Amino acid sequence: MKLQPGKRVQILEHQMNILDDLTHILVVYVTKDSIGIIISFEQYCANEVDLQKRGISVDPNHLIWVKSEMEEGTHYPIQLAKFAPLQSDEYKYLEGKFSTVKVL
Repeated sequence: MKLQPGKRVQILEHQMNILDDLTHILVVYVTKDSIGIIISFEQYCANEVDLQKRGISVDPNHLIWVKSEMEEGTHYPIQLAKFAPLQSDEYKYLEGKFSTVKVL
């Protein structure tokens, strides 16, 4: 099933990334049960251009990957409409494993 821009989706699991293995910094990009809206590739590109204007480096290969994943129907960029907070017990658990836990 190919999802279309404008479709609302519910996030099924936390999306996290270990930013630095050495210092054990974890970044939580989005939390389970948050609500997002799928955006078009053009909207995503406009956001990337805005990031570049603000001096944030954007890998051109990333845009190629996003476009191919959208065409294959495996990944879609979303814009968050509702952010579900990280539960306090989950936050405490992550704090116990990582020296810094940052929720964006």
